Amino acid sequence: MTLSRSVLAAIRADADRDDARLHFASALRTQGDPRGELIEVQCALARWDPWRHSAERARLERRQGELLAIHGDGWRDALGLHANEARFRRGLIEHVRLRPERWLALGEQLVDETTVDSIELVVDWKNERDVAVLERALTAAHTAHVRALTLAANGFDGEKLLSILERPDAPLEQLVALSLRGFALPEEALARALNARFARVQRLSLVYCKLRETFFTPWLMPQPERALRALDLTGNPIGTTGALALAMSGVLGGLESLDLSSCDVRDDGVELLLSAPSLAKLRALSLAKNGLTERAAQWIGIVSAVPALRSIELAGNEVTALGVRAIVENKELASLEHLSLAWNKLGPAVASMFTNASLEKLEHLELSGNYLTNEAIPALSREPRLASLTALSLAANNLTTRAATALSKAARWSSLVRLDLSSNELRGSAIRAIAGSPHLAGLVSLDLSTNGLDNDGFDALLESVFARTIERLDLSDGRLTAPSMRALAERGHFEQLRALTLSDNRLGDDGAIWLATADHLRSLVSLSLNGCGLRADGTRAIAGAKHLQGLERLELARNVISAAGVAALCRARHLAGLHELTLRQCDLSDSALLDLANATHFVALCELDLGRNHFTLAAQSALLAAPHLAHTNVQFE
Repeated sequence: MTLSRSVLAAIRADADRDDARLHFASALRTQGDPRGELIEVQCALARWDPWRHSAERARLERRQGELLAIHGDGWRDALGLHANEARFRRGLIEHVRLRPERWLALGEQLVDETTVDSIELVVDWKNERDVAVLERALTAAHTAHVRALTLAANGFDGEKLLSILERPDAPLEQLVALSLRGFALPEEALARALNARFARVQRLSLVYCKLRETFFTPWLMPQPERALRALDLTGNPIGTTGALALAMSGVLGGLESLDLSSCDVRDDGVELLLSAPSLAKLRALSLAKNGLTERAAQWIGIVSAVPALRSIELAGNEVTALGVRAIVENKELASLEHLSLAWNKLGPAVASMFTNASLEKLEHLELSGNYLTNEAIPALSREPRLASLTALSLAANNLTTRAATALSKAARWSSLVRLDLSSNELRGSAIRAIAGSPHLAGLVSLDLSTNGLDNDGFDALLESVFARTIERLDLSDGRLTAPSMRALAERGHFEQLRALTLSDNRLGDDGAIWLATADHLRSLVSLSLNGCGLRADGTRAIAGAKHLQGLERLELARNVISAAGVAALCRARHLAGLHELTLRQCDLSDSALLDLANATHFVALCELDLGRNHFTLAAQSALLAAPHLAHTNVQFE
């Protein structure tokens, strides 16, 4: 199916809305074209809150999977694309991940016949030929239609990169989104490029690019036409001076999202930043891992210039309950929806932080790693200002049965759809309390990993109030054995599961064989069995389970599956939709690589982890030369 120029123009002109797409979908429906249904299904899914369970949303996701399984390859093949090179968004292909030579070969057709306007170019930066082809790709005429560009490296010469991006014949002035990750960027040259060629960029990501405070002086010169709306500087040591430069610039006035995680801004930097003349449009602020104390939090608590702020990320600092109290009592922050306080120093007094809170719309609260202990949970469960929460994280807080009982009895948590209780000390009675709570019947995602969950606890989960609606379940690092998998197979529960993590349990081959017979798990897209004691027989059973045809991620690391297990995976053509396959530390040798090199149905693989095995360089070269893996990120280390 080809989109006419008039249809393309209408969709592009209305890119942020669905009207033109749905009109096109209706026309396709009348012609009996299944792409019309995919557009309608994906547009409907885009409007759903991903954490709110709904029978209708589950139906739409299943139908989406069916349509893509039946027609996806054909739709991509018509454009010359492999499965791992493109994803459908709201029914159409808008973003592609290609090697530069592929963009040269296919780009003109893609911009003429599709809505593609976002590209990630995958480059081997150590290969001079690859870099030369990148230059040609970025100067191609069809690149003028690209509005979003992503490039990633690991310390590549940033000066060389900028010389490519600034070539006069590279049509990149129209970019509205630019993402550069892992480049050693020269600061003055980068500032010059951002002030001139990339002045129209609205979303800028410069992650781990070794930028320091000296970058900001030339970049943040007065630019009245600057369009920047989102800025991500994660992992750049800009320090307090960089925060001051940002505060003194005019750039913050238009920002809606600012990420300064791991930027060493410290308390002084936060104070300077939040003293900026205008933060009126800022909706999301991330200051994770910056060595902040309660002083920075208290400053956030008195700031009055951020009426639009909806998300604050403070994970990995040294903030205390006193500092957080200042934040949640700030009436200017009453509309906060997301607050991450994980891995700080809140202590058992956490509930008192919310006693006089101004919060009215808080939905996501992260309190992991704060030494809360059992005493904090009953008080937290009584707090009326947390009644709107849909996601709560309490991982790594030394919680036991008393805390689980308090959670299970509180009607306060009836709106929760996501609950993280990982890395605590929850055992049988605690698990039964959670599983039987009528107030937790709406859970869609539950993490009980690293709690020593045993077969009895698993049995309670199988009969839980959410057993038929749960979609994401993490039970890794427990004491589950084969009988649990037999119970799962025989009772037919968890039929809505999309992601199941069982890593580091003692399932063995028998457990894997029972799991492979649980054909009601046909909705799974992610299955993790790392370190479960699987050998060749167990792997053969998983590989032969036809109901797992929807898997996109399969993790089998730290199992002695050997060449026979890999051979079984390579014969399983129903696993052709895998995007990620993990076979790290699986006692593999060269024969496994040769099987993978010949498994041409694995064209969708984006990530293949083969680290810590026993391969020769010759076998590695043979695998990397396989055409169907040309666009796959393969790890051998």
